[in-house]
Amino acid sequence: ETTQEALDVLEARRLGKLSMTGLVMGSCSLQLAEELQDKMLTQLGVGGGKVDLIDANSSERVDRVVRYSHPVELRGRNPRNDSSHAMLMTIMVGPSSIKRRVLLGLISEVLNEVAFKVLRTELQLGYVAGGSVSAISNILTVSCFVQSEVALPDVAEEQCEKVLAIHVVDALEKLSEAEFANIKESLRLQLLQPPLSLGEETEHFWAPILLGRCFNTSAEMLTYLKQAEKSDVLAAWKSVVMPEKVREKVAVKLFAAGHDPATREETKVELPQGLKEQLQAERKVTVTLQGLASAQKRRKLIEDGASFYHRRSSAAWPKATLLRLSRTSYRAWA
Repeated sequence: ETTQEALDVLEARRLGKLSMTGLVMGSCSLQLAEELQDKMLTQLGVGGGKVDLIDANSSERVDRVVRYSHPVELRGRNPRNDSSHAMLMTIMVGPSSIKRRVLLGLISEVLNEVAFKVLRTELQLGYVAGGSVSAISNILTVSCFVQSEVALPDVAEEQCEKVLAIHVVDALEKLSEAEFANIKESLRLQLLQPPLSLGEETEHFWAPILLGRCFNTSAEMLTYLKQAEKSDVLAAWKSVVMPEKVREKVAVKLFAAGHDPATREETKVELPQGLKEQLQAERKVTVTLQGLASAQKRRKLIEDGASFYHRRSSAAWPKATLLRLSRTSYRAWA
């Protein structure tokens, strides 16, 4: 049903070109689906001189994700102006594939448990702490986050790096065959679970259409899952958190009231030499953005080769998986 609100928006903006994507799902013929679409386009004014459709192949069906040429760090004040610091670091793994989804899916549960145990229970950094494997559009990501009144964002970041590179690796290496088999079985059941609501059913068909028209992703993931070994999971994880190159990473740091975001205090987190050298190398090329004064640095990111990730994955996301699809937005605070 086309609402009057949508018509009013079109009229107010006086759009000359319209990009439209739609999904018709249910017990109806292709002819009926086309008639429903034509009826909606007619109500929107398409073909009547007010609105024109762009070519179907030019329609952006997948959100574009920026690929920076350097690691990026956003530093700002906590907008609530209270006593809490907050830090979110995200490693951009890259376009999704069957192998990556399965291996990182197996890691996801371990990562979340280990990150909470170390950051919240053992270090007592704050009630909000953890890690996740997720996705922004078709790009896989690994994140770690902390909200704390006792640890500055720079300290929280290093603690997160230590969790990813040391504690998660240790946890994976110590998994028994039975424990690893249980994790595989959990992912298998998730992949086999059918849609449970109208929204989930819509997403079940909509995502494959938008991300590449591949409807066999779950079956392919199940096939690869059978042969996945713990050594494969460890190798995949190490290639993400400690590759032999500068990682594609975005860090967002909010500082509590009374703390200057521009001041980077020396941290005293004990890190293994290899991890310490990796972080030092990345900091040398990291572009730090802070407020309006960062306009010049934003231009530099573009001049140095910032681009977009490829928008087509090897196959579309299945509805049910341990990899929680989430849209994460990064904002530069003035």
